[in-house]
Amino acid sequence: MTGEADLKVLDGEKVGIREGLGLAPNVIFDQHFLVRQRHNRLFGLIMKYPKQLGVGIDQDNAVLIENNRRMTVVGTTWVMVVDGTAKKGSFLVTFLKPGTIYDLSKRKVPAKAGL
Repeated sequence: MTGEADLKVLDGEKVGIREGLGLAPNVIFDQHFLVRQRHNRLFGLIMKYPKQLGVGIDQDNAVLIENNRRMTVVGTTWVMVVDGTAKKGSFLVTFLKPGTIYDLSKRKVPAKAGL
């Protein structure tokens, strides 16, 4: 994402985006997320691209992704995941604390730690 966006509206057309590096297919990352209240920016993009998974991270965070499937949160703050595939016009929003594992292909926290 570029820095261009109207954070007061839910409109993916008003969010500046560029193609990423392709390291995590079908995932849109937004940074400086919770601290700078960029929720609407990510929500607008997921409304526009509902098959993408939105991941909001802050400065003191990272996610480690293994095999394009297993995402582990590292850092000191929470990560927000936005899934728009469950029902048209609805989001499933999941907050992941540091150390949490998230299955990108199943779009959920697995019942068991080993994927």
